[in-house]
Amino acid sequence: MKKISIFILLILIAVPIYAQKMSEETITTIDRAMGDELDRSKNELKLNGLIDPFFISYTVNDNHRLDIIASFGALTRSQETHQRQLNLRLLVNNYQLNDENFDAGGGGIFGGGTQIDMNLPLDNDYNTIRRVFWLATDNLFKEANETFTKKKAALERKQLTDEDRDLPDFAKAPKAEVIEAPMDISIDRPKLESLMRDLSAIFSKYKPIENSNAAFSFTNTYEFLKNTEGTNIRKPQTICEINVQATAQAADDGEPLSLSFSYAALTPDGLPGRKELFDRAEKLAQDLVAMTTAPILEGKEYTGPVLFEGDAGTDFMSEQIISKLSAQREDALGSGSIFSLVSKGPTFQKKIGTRVLPASMTIRDFSKPRPTAKMKLLGNYSVDEEGVMPEDLTLIDNGILKTLYMTRTPTKEVKVPNGHARPLIGGGTAAGPGVIEITDRKAIKTSEMKKELIKRAIEDGYDFAFIVRSTEKGTLLFSEGMGNIGDVLESGKSLSPALIYKVSTKDGSETLIRGTEVSLPTARDLRELITSKEVSTKDMGLAAGSGGGFFSFASKVPATLIAPNEILVPELEVRKKKTSANPIKPVVDKP
Repeated sequence: MKKISIFILLILIAVPIYAQKMSEETITTIDRAMGDELDRSKNELKLNGLIDPFFISYTVNDNHRLDIIASFGALTRSQETHQRQLNLRLLVNNYQLNDENFDAGGGGIFGGGTQIDMNLPLDNDYNTIRRVFWLATDNLFKEANETFTKKKAALERKQLTDEDRDLPDFAKAPKAEVIEAPMDISIDRPKLESLMRDLSAIFSKYKPIENSNAAFSFTNTYEFLKNTEGTNIRKPQTICEINVQATAQAADDGEPLSLSFSYAALTPDGLPGRKELFDRAEKLAQDLVAMTTAPILEGKEYTGPVLFEGDAGTDFMSEQIISKLSAQREDALGSGSIFSLVSKGPTFQKKIGTRVLPASMTIRDFSKPRPTAKMKLLGNYSVDEEGVMPEDLTLIDNGILKTLYMTRTPTKEVKVPNGHARPLIGGGTAAGPGVIEITDRKAIKTSEMKKELIKRAIEDGYDFAFIVRSTEKGTLLFSEGMGNIGDVLESGKSLSPALIYKVSTKDGSETLIRGTEVSLPTARDLRELITSKEVSTKDMGLAAGSGGGFFSFASKVPATLIAPNEILVPELEVRKKKTSANPIKPVVDKP
């Protein structure tokens, strides 16, 4: 997709209360500048020798963001930023064949094409804002023609199947109009600064812990979208997050150790209270310290049942199931990206009409806000990032894959958009979930899950089994440079437990271990999953459009997961982690 991202960051403004309310003047100015320049481009953007655009879309995100970070009881950042970002999409020729779905080169190791950055003014100056739209559109018009010319030449040199040649590059969508008021939210910034200080100070009591962060972020976005099909959207979009992380090294071999937890909500009111946060941080610190002296996995190889609980269960469902439900356009010309090297297994894209999960499991998505609902969930939205209304979907019905999340880029499997072009938390757009619910008619009681684990391990001939309660989130040890890139690529071939316990089948006792990796589930493994009856509703970032993997931390969409608390995989391999080398521990102890 060809886009122009235009943004500018406002320098820190120290105010005691963080508050953002968009004025009518701002709304009117941006809306008028967008509409006037869009109309002019639609009617006049023509040049002899160049192909006319048939589709132009302007999206402006006016973002106000507050970030507060503390470490070991001291504030390290308290920053308010204002970012006004323009995303411009311009396509030439027609819906069937245009300049998209082709990498013209210059995208670097991560793929993609050329992108031009320009500043969109924060002042409500109609002429200056409109000038940016004009110049950005003109530049992209010329670039789109260059890309289309290269694409046509490449297609002429490539022998494609009829199916590939007949697949449209872009899907039509009906005109949509949604006008919603911006969110008016005030936050007690000094109170949050104090909370992050106190939360991070918990880790000061534990000497083995080398680094820690307690971070609060709140983003209040007002989005404008207009396109040449007549779509006109104005809507708010907010997300509030608390992320807590601590790191250490193993006492004997220096293995890097890390634990973290996070919460997400629409607004700060939806986050947990002080006591829950502090209890969770205290438990994290204790677990991390215990990991520093935990033994490494030794003994015979294990291929048997593994139970994923808590955050690990949620991560498993996110990366091994939900991320595989996104339809992605295959490049008929054969370009790829580094992301494919570290994805955690194939997607379900080629399996529509076949069983991919137990026959008792069903997955539905109902993202549209319900007027009767008591509260709006993080995954609720009235219209997606491409101006398409979200459809209620039954993605998997009694284990059979029925459809996939779709944007306006057709695939062989799903050609019609269903309103699931979602905003990535780190920027960009991907096909993904909103409010997703996983149900299982044959789920068992949570209290029975460990008993089932032990029973199956005994049947497989083992006197032990494994429970995973936290998994690594996929963050590079940048302090070590890129020397561990081999480990990064290897991580895409397995699951990486952070908290894993070896369970005795004789008495159920648990021993914390470290230095392990768990094989990826096969298609057969996923068809034999066992889940708990007890379910929970969590606002969170869910992996989308990537098939999970190391980089899934950077490809999450704001969503709500309604799902079982625990998941048992009947057969996985647990083995000693493969690693090239561990970093040297600090020479002098922490002061």
